[in-house]
Amino acid sequence: MGELEKSARAERESKREMEDNTNREWRSKGEKKRRRERERRERRVGEREREKGGRERGRERAMAAHARSALAALHGSPDARERQAANEWLVEFTGSSNAFAAARELVLSAEHHVAFYGASVLHTKVAAEWHSMGESERAAVYEELWGLLATPTLTHLVLNRLALALAAAAGRSPGGEARLLTQAVEMLRDPASRMTALRLISAAADEFDPGTSKRLSSDQDAGVEALARAWPEVWAALAEALHGMGWGGASGQAQASLDSQSNDPVCLCLEATRSLLRWVPLPQSAGAGATAMGDGTVELANLSRSLSEWINVCDGSSTISMRRAGCAFECLSELFGRKTAGVALRVALPPMLPALGSALLRLPAIVGAAAMTPPTSAEAMEYGSRLCFCMCELSRNWLVPLVPEAAPSLVNALSTMLAGESCSRLDDELFWRCVEVCEA
Repeated sequence: MGELEKSARAERESKREMEDNTNREWRSKGEKKRRRERERRERRVGEREREKGGRERGRERAMAAHARSALAALHGSPDARERQAANEWLVEFTGSSNAFAAARELVLSAEHHVAFYGASVLHTKVAAEWHSMGESERAAVYEELWGLLATPTLTHLVLNRLALALAAAAGRSPGGEARLLTQAVEMLRDPASRMTALRLISAAADEFDPGTSKRLSSDQDAGVEALARAWPEVWAALAEALHGMGWGGASGQAQASLDSQSNDPVCLCLEATRSLLRWVPLPQSAGAGATAMGDGTVELANLSRSLSEWINVCDGSSTISMRRAGCAFECLSELFGRKTAGVALRVALPPMLPALGSALLRLPAIVGAAAMTPPTSAEAMEYGSRLCFCMCELSRNWLVPLVPEAAPSLVNALSTMLAGESCSRLDDELFWRCVEVCEA
């Protein structure tokens, strides 16, 4: 009986095992079938998505091609009605939902005016529609703008417009202003990304100015407070960048062959500085900032000294040196014209006076040396005009209140220069601008 039970049990177990194997086989076949069906569905979905994406890319390429044709008609057609129709189409294109993608394709065009138009469309779309975009769309556009800004083949005008678009996006995002400035400061310390950083700072100066309607961040008070903490670091980074470019030594001489102010990193850095000095709140107390990074007094004073160094190296021997010095004069003019600059200038002004006085005394020699070639002569006259305007702003607003002991020696030096033989090298306009400095 025991053997029979064992045999029956073994038979039952064998039967169950066979059934289990059969069930597993059926389940496996069912799973394979379901997997195949799922893969087919995924392939069909992918094909539909690719087909849809292809149609969208086709529409974007078609719109980009139409935009190129419209731009060609707008700028080159002799038919006024054709130009008007082209302009109307371009206006409609800018407001369309596909303009973003088509504009990105336009930016990469080899034709400068087409690329610039594409960058302008991106800037316009970001400024007008950022608040209505979803988070994922904003992130995609922001990343795309960073990628375009790193494209080495784009011209400086296109890059400047893309920087404006990126700054417009940051200025319309909570906390975006301070984050963008922090990124720009980090990039400014790397020579490989310095030009991009300077373009971003210039764009930020334009887009973040609270006195304009451009800055539409959802939390302006928080944005202003965050920016206030960022300015000392920005001043320090700009001064460090100017110092790192040299004062006309090996680095400066290597760049002296540049014939475009827009491509010169020194001029670009000075222009970014000037744009900020137009409106950025200046230190109003000589507290912690007088000895450490606090309200920015020391950082702004160091930046001012860096500006005066670029004035010192100008001897009129090259156009680029006069352009750089002229940009430095414009920075100082912005600073001297601010009624709230007293605290910063109390620290920064005394070291700058020798450079400004020396520039005045060298002015006739610079103009005389440049008179041999008309292009250089025109640059020298512009240099002298900027210098005199800068000195007028200083003399009218700050010289006597802050450094009265320096006023007599400065006036005596200027009077000596005007009375000397070298004064004959100045034209009438520059002569009377120098007289205005004496009167001021």
